[in-house]
Amino acid sequence: MRRILIILAALLAGLDAAASGPMPDSPFGWAVSASFTSGDDYELTGGDSGRTVVLRSNGTDMREDIIKAVKDYDTVVFDGSDGDFIVSQAIRFSGLRGKTLLGVNGARIRTEFTVTPELTALLDAKGVKAMSDQGDGGVLSNGVRVAEERELNTRQAIIDYSGDSSEKYRNSGLFSLNACENFIIRNLALEGPGPIDVGGADLLTISNGSKHIWVDHCSFTDGMDGNFDINTRSDFITVSWCSFSYTDRAYDHKASNLIGNSNDPVRQGADNLNITFAWCVWGEGCEVRMPVVTFGKVHVLNCLYDCAGNYAPAVNAKYEAEVLVEGCYFKKGVKNIFDADPEALAYQFKDNIFREKFKPEDKGSVVMPYSYTPVPASRVPRLLEGENGAGPTLDLPVPEQSVKFTIHLMGDSTMADKDISGGNPERGWGMVFENFVDDSVRVINYAKNGRSTKSFIDEGLWDKVRAGIRPGDYVFIEFGHNDQKAGKEKVYAPAWGAFQDNLRMFIGTARELGATPVLLTPVARRHFNDGVLDEDTHGDYPEAMKAVAEETGTVLIDMEAATIDWLKAAGDEASREYFMWVEPGTCAAIPGGRQDNTHSNARGARRNCDIVCDSIRVKLPEIAAHLVRYDFVVDPDGRGDFLTVQDAIDAVPDYRGRVTTILVKPGIYHERLIIPASKSRLRISGCGAENTVITWDNAARRLWPDTDEEMGTFGSASVFVDADDVSFEDLSIRNDAGIGDLVGQAVALSTGGDRLFFRRCHIFGNQDTIYTGGRRNSEGGPCRSYYLDCLIEGTTDFIFGQGTCVFENCEIRSKKNSFITAASTAEGDEYGYVFINCRLTAEPQADKVYLGRPWRDYAKVVWINCEMGGHIRPEGWHNWNRPEREKTAYYAEYGSSGPGSAPDSRVGWSHQLTAGQAEAYSLGRIMGAECFASPWNPLDNQ
Repeated sequence: MRRILIILAALLAGLDAAASGPMPDSPFGWAVSASFTSGDDYELTGGDSGRTVVLRSNGTDMREDIIKAVKDYDTVVFDGSDGDFIVSQAIRFSGLRGKTLLGVNGARIRTEFTVTPELTALLDAKGVKAMSDQGDGGVLSNGVRVAEERELNTRQAIIDYSGDSSEKYRNSGLFSLNACENFIIRNLALEGPGPIDVGGADLLTISNGSKHIWVDHCSFTDGMDGNFDINTRSDFITVSWCSFSYTDRAYDHKASNLIGNSNDPVRQGADNLNITFAWCVWGEGCEVRMPVVTFGKVHVLNCLYDCAGNYAPAVNAKYEAEVLVEGCYFKKGVKNIFDADPEALAYQFKDNIFREKFKPEDKGSVVMPYSYTPVPASRVPRLLEGENGAGPTLDLPVPEQSVKFTIHLMGDSTMADKDISGGNPERGWGMVFENFVDDSVRVINYAKNGRSTKSFIDEGLWDKVRAGIRPGDYVFIEFGHNDQKAGKEKVYAPAWGAFQDNLRMFIGTARELGATPVLLTPVARRHFNDGVLDEDTHGDYPEAMKAVAEETGTVLIDMEAATIDWLKAAGDEASREYFMWVEPGTCAAIPGGRQDNTHSNARGARRNCDIVCDSIRVKLPEIAAHLVRYDFVVDPDGRGDFLTVQDAIDAVPDYRGRVTTILVKPGIYHERLIIPASKSRLRISGCGAENTVITWDNAARRLWPDTDEEMGTFGSASVFVDADDVSFEDLSIRNDAGIGDLVGQAVALSTGGDRLFFRRCHIFGNQDTIYTGGRRNSEGGPCRSYYLDCLIEGTTDFIFGQGTCVFENCEIRSKKNSFITAASTAEGDEYGYVFINCRLTAEPQADKVYLGRPWRDYAKVVWINCEMGGHIRPEGWHNWNRPEREKTAYYAEYGSSGPGSAPDSRVGWSHQLTAGQAEAYSLGRIMGAECFASPWNPLDNQ
């Protein structure tokens, strides 16, 4: 896929050069402006990091398919070649970062519920349009009390029409981005049911602190609550080349874009909702909110208003709003153009064309902090209504996906995904199988509880599998548990009859579609009698499947035989730990407990996956080349061994002699992580620093629970690493306590072990982000740690302590005027902190930052070949108001570059190294210094 990588400086230069028109293929405006978690040049890359999947419609509800694809892949391509993508209820994405949703071949995503002419007639018969918005509505036929009469009539009409009293239509939207960051959504048509104002969702909602988002070349039609709303502390968003409209089937509530949904400054946040609408069209049917703005600073640039007859103001500046409407074209018939509340901060109209009589009156001025070149308003209609105008008009090729093939799993409850709410420990092995293959293999689990080959076909599940098969895929088929239930007509399929016929049909169709079918006999049931395992729990079904495999030349994995062998070896008591044996009162989902000898927990699911993988290595070499294995997998959605990172750490054997590998899947893990000294030799891998986040919010001035004792700096960390030989890669470690007098120091990472390696990690905090503590013992040397390709951010003394640490190819980001380092190197230690080839950046408000100050007398900090931003003070170093430390501390530089490098202006007690002296600061010499019992090469951890 072509890289979508835009650096702000290069972008703005391009915009200045393009005086003749806009740049439709580039994010610009607020989306690429700096924020409090980014440097001064923000890169909006979306999901362009190599993991791409292409989705095609299967004609059924694709809600779960989309949820899983967006979680697992960086770029999700919606290919409209096979029809519309149907979504039954709004999808809420929380805490995701670095994602791209891209449409090709006319991709359209629409809701399942639709306002039809028949429903409209029912609504008219109820007099919905004539009813008041206020008043005592009464009670619906499903028992729900409704406060407004119009909503009562509307909702009851829908229940009468659909015969469905569940009211799923009330969540009939598409996408919601909740606390998401660095998203690109392009070239998609989003279509709703028609707005009827009964609490439905928007087609797209951006909320709860989401930021750096670019929505481009999309169309929004008939959103139920609205088309596209942005609210609650969201920031740095650009909407370009998009169209908004409502059709005749849209009903009554045609409000397009709400920016800010409350006058509450606590809820909305200060200095947020910075938004650009550029080259957009508000078209037929739009009545109001184009946009309406509360609190935000919104730029409406070169947009077209073609919403003749709108009953309310198109643009509305409300409480604390700042709105600039510039270079826009308002067509004839658009008479209701603008309104403002007295509490609006500022609004300004520049160089617009109004085809109806309208005389704008400005309040103050609104200035945007980015460069841009407006198109003359007279050119806007032709530009936006042309062949390549607003909406999903991009003619893009289908990107090459990183997925080489897909494994489709079809079976029963022993394979199926499970609902983990209430702490339900049940897991099907197909739920975790994705952890055993690399990123180039996609796993889709279609298995469902209680299904047989017969019911899988009858319920349309096989049709869904068949629609998703592509040449080169694999189809894993495991049935038998439910086919054998002769007393249940819906599932029964005789072993030597319908069961075999169904298997033959699965195999034949898969091969016709270019896929490889694989048969799996059913997992054995765990039935022990007086310590002896009953080996015949599936009757003739395994043999019937084996016969079909031999007849058709199909690969067969004998799960029954393998699980029988394992159960016999484990025995009755030990094997219970792998099944759904739950003591009463220990699980909210199963309060009465359970003794289930068929279904597995997470340990059992992993055991079954190991059995499957053992057979794959022998029988399916094409898949075997993509197998991977981690000792433990952490996933907040239950697709792993544990839900929390701490649970995985606790499960590691104490003082283990080999490395334990732990995969932490995407998610925000709000937990305090402690790795004690006994849990050494760990390799903890995330799925990208934007995707895997470990965060906690303790702080020095907060009290320990049920005490009046403050936590203090050293008790405040989010992650404590006191073990040796631990590596972290591709994840973020944060302390989210914030700042303020009631917070104080708030450590993100506290290190007390030796030989620690952090690679491609983001470590975020404020004061005291990283504490590099620990000495081996009273006679030994300091603890060593190595930070490679990391981003470290903080305010005051945010890298501090006595460790020997190398930071290589890292970005060191200052958030305010203060000090970067506060080393406390022990007397006699050869090295302290060494920064090699690092880049020093800062937030815009930080312009006077010191390289460091000595926390203790013998502090040592050296910068080698580092690029220093203009925020670094010319003198470089501070003595902490202790002049005597100038004689003992050792601060040095070699090869510094950038506006912050000022060798002639540095304090007189610092050092500028020669090339020969700088050679002493190589990684090998630092980590193998004489004070250590043995040298250490960090890359050996890999």
